[in-house]
Amino acid sequence: MIPYARRWLSAPGDEQAGDNHMPRVAAPSFGQSERMVISPGREADALFAMPVGQSGHVASPFFLAGHDAWAGGRRAALLPGPAMHTLQLVPAIAK
Repeated sequence: MIPYARRWLSAPGDEQAGDNHMPRVAAPSFGQSERMVISPGREADALFAMPVGQSGHVASPFFLAGHDAWAGGRRAALLPGPAMHTLQLVPAIAK
């Protein structure tokens, strides 16, 4: 990563609970990519947390979406809810 752009392209360095020998592994240069808690047969009760958003593009509204919840230990449901956005891919018109 370009050193001078790091503050715009990286998640904040929020302090987290845990260490190298814990399920919530956390270190200044390493951490989990997501957390999930699922009991077989009880998927509707499953929890999910992701430290960043669904997009890696800094101009996207989903870049770092959810980071505050991650840092604060708040979890979301794993199963999807109703669709909030759709993306339709249409073939280009042949000339």
